[in-house]
Amino acid sequence: MSSRLPNADRGFRHEINALRAIAVVAVIGFHFWPNLIPGGYAGVDVFFVISGYLITSQIVRQLDDGAFSFLDFYQRRIRRIFPAALFVLVIITVVVLFITSPLEWADFAGQISASALFVENWLLSILSVDYLASSASPSPVEHYWSLSVEEQFYLLWPAFLVVTAWICAKTRSTTRTRVVILATVIAISLLYSIFLVHSDPAPGYFNTFGRVWEFACGALLSVVLTRRQLSRGAAVTVGLTGWALLLSSFWVLSAEIPFPGVAALLPVGGALLVAAAGTPSSESVWSRAYANPVVMFVATVSFAAYLWHWPLLIFTADVIDGPPNNLLLVAMFAATLLLAWLTTRFVENPLRFRPARSGVRRNRTMTVGVVAALMVAAVGTIPLILVNVKAVDLSGMGAAVSTTDASSISNGSQLCVGAQALDAQADCTDGPYPVLTPNPLDPDRGFGPAIDDGCATTRDEDVYPVCTFGNPASKIRVAYVGDSHAITMFPAIEQLAIANDWNLTVFLRGRCSWRTPTGNSDTCDKFRQMVQTSLTTGEPWTAVITMATRGAASKKAEDYRDVWKPVMARGTQVVVIEDNPHTTDSARECVVTNIADARSCADPRDIAIERDPQFVAATSMHGVATVSLSDYFCRPDSCPTMIGGYVVYLDGNHLNYQYSETLAPYLARELDTVTKDLIASSPSN
Repeated sequence: MSSRLPNADRGFRHEINALRAIAVVAVIGFHFWPNLIPGGYAGVDVFFVISGYLITSQIVRQLDDGAFSFLDFYQRRIRRIFPAALFVLVIITVVVLFITSPLEWADFAGQISASALFVENWLLSILSVDYLASSASPSPVEHYWSLSVEEQFYLLWPAFLVVTAWICAKTRSTTRTRVVILATVIAISLLYSIFLVHSDPAPGYFNTFGRVWEFACGALLSVVLTRRQLSRGAAVTVGLTGWALLLSSFWVLSAEIPFPGVAALLPVGGALLVAAAGTPSSESVWSRAYANPVVMFVATVSFAAYLWHWPLLIFTADVIDGPPNNLLLVAMFAATLLLAWLTTRFVENPLRFRPARSGVRRNRTMTVGVVAALMVAAVGTIPLILVNVKAVDLSGMGAAVSTTDASSISNGSQLCVGAQALDAQADCTDGPYPVLTPNPLDPDRGFGPAIDDGCATTRDEDVYPVCTFGNPASKIRVAYVGDSHAITMFPAIEQLAIANDWNLTVFLRGRCSWRTPTGNSDTCDKFRQMVQTSLTTGEPWTAVITMATRGAASKKAEDYRDVWKPVMARGTQVVVIEDNPHTTDSARECVVTNIADARSCADPRDIAIERDPQFVAATSMHGVATVSLSDYFCRPDSCPTMIGGYVVYLDGNHLNYQYSETLAPYLARELDTVTKDLIASSPSN
C-alpha cells in the first residue's frame, strides 16, 4: 500500500464516470431486454454507491476545512436534480392525458405527485401490498422510486456527517471513528435489508432504510481513500475483480432472486472495488477506456437517460397495445439518448451551472426549487381532477342514453341485471341501462365485502383471519378457500350461504391459492398449512369450495390433488370453480369511451378464457366436482366487458364484486347439478 493521496479527491474520476455509464446502460437494458440482462436492475445500486462516495467525499472535505454549509449543499443538489427531474415529470403528465386510458389517470396522478415530492418509493411500498395496484398497469414514473431514495439520503446524510464530525472531534481519532460509525450503519442497514427481503419483500424493496447501507459503503470507501491508495499493480487486480463482479451481477441476478439483501453485495462490492482501484495511470488502457467518447457521453447524460427511458417504454407499449419488438426497442434506446442529451444541454446544465455566489441567490435557489416541486406535484393532480369530472359525465351519459332509447325496450319486458343478460332462459331485454354499475372511473371501487370486513389478506401480511358467515348452527359446513379471484367471487358465495342455510367459513388470501406449500416458509405457506390443518382435523366439512387465478396457478396437477385427497378421504366434497375470464385494456377502455354502445366492448372468447391448471386438475380427478360459469361471462364467440348494465372487471383479471353478486343464482344452478348436500338440502328447495 502507498500513502499517496489518490486521484479520488482532487481530480476528475474517470472510473466513476465509467460506473455511471455502465449502470444506466444496465438499467435500460434490463427494462428493454429483461431476458438478455436479467440482473440489470442492479445498476440502480451502483448509482447509490456512487452517490454515497461522492457526497461523503465532498462533505467530509468541507467539514475538515471548516467550510461546510447546509445551504450550499442543498442548493447544489436542487440545481443538479430538480431541473431535469421536474421537467420530465411535466412532460409525462401531458402525455398521460393524451395517450393513456382514463382508467389509469387516478393512479398515475398520485404517482406523479409523489415523484415530484420525492416520496415515490414510499407510495410504491404501500401500493405493492394493495390488491388493485398489484395488477394495475405500470406507471410511467415508477422509476422515480430510486431518485426518491437518493433525495431522502441527501436530505439526512449531511446532518449525520456533521454529528459524526462532532464525535470525531471529541475522540481525536477522526478516520478511525468515522470508519467505525459508518461500518455500524452499514451493518444495521444491511441486516434490516436482509430482514425485509425475507419478511416483507415487495414493500421492502423500496424501503429507504434498507438501502442506506449501499450509500454508506460508498461513504466508507471515500473515508478510507482519503488516507491510503492502492499501488498500481494492486489497483489493476482490484479493478479487474471489481468489473468482473459488477458485470457478472447483471447476468447472475434475476427477478426471482430476493433483492436487495445479501444479493446486492455483488454489484455493490463490484462498484466499490472499481472505485477503489481508481484509474491506474493516465496512459494506461484503463484511462483510454474510461475516457472513450462514448463512455463520456453516456455518463454525462446518464441521469436524464434514466429519467426518459422508462416513460418511453411505457408510452410506446400503450400506443402499440403490446410489447415493442427489438427494432422498435433499438429506436427507443436511441431516442432515450437523444432526449437525454437535449435535456442535459438545454434544461439541466443552464440551471445547474448558473453562478450562485451570494447568500440571497442561494436562498432564492432553495425557494424556487421547493416551489417548483410543489407546483409540479399540483400539476400531477390534473389527471385525477379530469378523471373525476369524466366519472360524473359517464353517469350523466348513461342516464341520457337510457332516456333516449327507452322506447326500444319491448313491452312487458324488463331490463336484464348483470349475468341475467346472458341467461337464455331469462325473459328480459339487455339494455339500455340508466348507469353502469359500478362506475368504471369510481376511485372508491374495491374488492368487496371480504376485504372490507377484514376477512381476506394479502400474501405479504402476517395475519390469518378466519371468518364465518351464514348460519353458525347449521350442519351444512362449507369452507371457501382461495386467492384474490376467490375474494372477488365471495359475494355470490355469501348469498348462497344465506339462502341455503350454510355455516360458511372463509380462508381467503391474495396471491395464495389452495395447494401444497412451496417450501419457502413464507406467509403464504403458513396460510396453506393453516388451511390444510383446519380442513383435515375436527368435524368433517360438508364441502370445500375453491377458486384460483389461472395465470398464477401451479401447472402441476399434483400440487392440488395432494391437498384435496386427505380432505375428500373424510367424506368432504371438494368443488372447484373455474377461474373467471380475463380482459384486455382496450376492452375496458372501450366501456369508458363508448358508453352509448358499451355492450359491444368485448374480447374474443379464446383470448379471454385461458387454461386454468387447477380446474384441469379437478376435471381429471374422480370425486372432485367442477363448476364453470364461463357462459355467464361470455357469448359463444366473445366475452363482453359490460353485461346487463354491470362492468364485469375491476382491472385486467379481477371481477367487480358487484357483478359477482349477480352470478349467485347461476352458481346455485351449477352446484345443484354436481352436489347433493349444498343446494338440494336447502330449506328453500
